[in-house]
Amino acid sequence: MFMSARLSSRISDMSTATFYYSPSIDPCPTLGTCITIETRTPCAKTITWMHVKTSKVPGKPTCRFNSFASLQHRKRHRLCIYAGTAPGSITSSKANLTQKVEQAEATTFIESTREAAINVLGEKGAEMAAAQCPDLLHMEASVINDVLSTLVQVIGADRAVQAAGANLQLLHATSGKRLLDSMPTLVEMLGVEDAVATVVRNPTVLRLSSVGMLAAFDVLQSVLGHAEAVAAVGRNPKVLAARAETMKEAMKALVEVLGREQAVAAVRRSPGILNARLETINQAMPALVDIFGVKRAMEVAVSNPNLLSSRTIQAAVPALVEVLGKEGARVALQRNAQLLRVHADTIHAAMAALVDLMGREAAAQAVHTNSALLMARSDTILEAMPVLVELLGAEAAAEAVQRTPGLLGSRAVTLKGAIVALQEVMGPREALRVVSKYPYMLKTKAVTITGAWQKLRELLGVEDREVLCKKFPYVLRYGTVALQAKYDTVHAAHGYDVLKTNKRFVDTPYLFRCSVSSLEKRFSPSKAPPDDPEGSAGHRQPAVQINKRY
Repeated sequence: MFMSARLSSRISDMSTATFYYSPSIDPCPTLGTCITIETRTPCAKTITWMHVKTSKVPGKPTCRFNSFASLQHRKRHRLCIYAGTAPGSITSSKANLTQKVEQAEATTFIESTREAAINVLGEKGAEMAAAQCPDLLHMEASVINDVLSTLVQVIGADRAVQAAGANLQLLHATSGKRLLDSMPTLVEMLGVEDAVATVVRNPTVLRLSSVGMLAAFDVLQSVLGHAEAVAAVGRNPKVLAARAETMKEAMKALVEVLGREQAVAAVRRSPGILNARLETINQAMPALVDIFGVKRAMEVAVSNPNLLSSRTIQAAVPALVEVLGKEGARVALQRNAQLLRVHADTIHAAMAALVDLMGREAAAQAVHTNSALLMARSDTILEAMPVLVELLGAEAAAEAVQRTPGLLGSRAVTLKGAIVALQEVMGPREALRVVSKYPYMLKTKAVTITGAWQKLRELLGVEDREVLCKKFPYVLRYGTVALQAKYDTVHAAHGYDVLKTNKRFVDTPYLFRCSVSSLEKRFSPSKAPPDDPEGSAGHRQPAVQINKRY
């Protein structure tokens, strides 16, 4: 049902183009008509997916569009255009169907890149690079010859391919000349492994000058010490882009408002706070003291250092007092200090939208339950309720919102995608039961649900997965990496016995809510009774507190 037609098109201006509809195209019932267009212009080196509204009148212009989104590098270029579909209305799950369109054929562009990769890495190295990162061979040969070859010189072929494979943006972020200046400096400061990890996390650090990076690192090192400074850069590479003078002024201001010890703790938690302006810190702290009192304000500032870089605090507080009352604002901020980073206009608009939907009393109760609603856009709140009614029915939707007010802060596409994904993996009846009992499942992205479902089959098998998900559907909200790490921890504690491990998870599914560190403590030999050296006897309570409503 998913047929495509090739339309000849001359594109001289990539910012605007007109295409013509072919009457021989079969429509796709879900997406409308899928049209494949080949372009052969000098700048047509990207695959671009456009969601546009089209006309089905033969010989008439079908669409005009004004922007492009680059995804992959190819010489031969294809656009998928969906007839009869409004811009932006296609969800990610539907867009995935476009993967069925045939892939671009090998071209001389790819061959020249392959030759460049062989010259830089050797034939075997190029084959390994293609296996680890196929998209590497769709880049321009000049980038391979310049940046990748320089990266190989500095950190070696294996690490260079690892870095490029993890983040192709790295190769576009700089030139070979700049890299020769910046990469050795990073290696000198952080060591090879941490330098590579830092570049992979944020390739734009390669654009920074050596002098600037060294100055910023010296300040950070003077505050935290070398080891913690290296770790801080790994967590937040952007700190190297800060001016040394700004960092010194920020640290001085932090010491004045928090004291030396607490200031260091704040920087350790969030190194980016050293990029805040002195005036902003000096204005933010008194505002926190007015709200929380001195002692609590210190705790909030250390646990949420970025609040001290916020310029919205002074306007946010009166807005919160206006919509919640003074005591209500204090309680809301005690629970969620990040409200201080929200613009006053957003707070007013969100509360107005909630009042329109629920009435003032119910809106106040919803915000009391979930103050994060005041951080949501008003149009998101107003769009969410009709979608919930459509999915659950009016009565069930009202009950779901009462139990989980945070649903109103979720985008319509997320709500719809979640129910579709749950229906696909569980079946319509079971999906409706799960959503009715656990409304928060609708806040989960579809790709997360399907990914977790597939990973659980890989870990537990079909039968155990279904039993576990019926007991504990919340497990479908976890990413595949987290699920694997938690399973591996319990698996090791049970002597790598698959049957014992699976039985433990089926009997105690809430183990998936525990962090890896909590699981390690729970199953450590020192915690086990003498007759159970593996630490697996009994069904003790999880090492962390579990919300009983889950």
